[in-house]
Amino acid sequence: MKFRVSAVQHRLHTISSFQEFAVQVEHYVKAAQEFDADFVLFPELFTKQLMCIPSEEGKARSIEELPAFTESY
Repeated sequence: MKFRVSAVQHRLHTISSFQEFAVQVEHYVKAAQEFDADFVLFPELFTKQLMCIPSEEGKARSIEELPAFTESY
């Protein structure tokens, strides 16, 4: 049995909303789909980019706040 895996190598940059993050994810998934990938492999710390989204106080988020995005992700 053979599988085709698409490994994502993304450029970490500042984002200002979860929507921007979602658009990136959709881009990588669609690119993998174009190559008939069975699986898409994202980097281990891919969600770390969510720390760029300002908190309600306008401050950078800590890594402890990342689980708040779990349901949306």
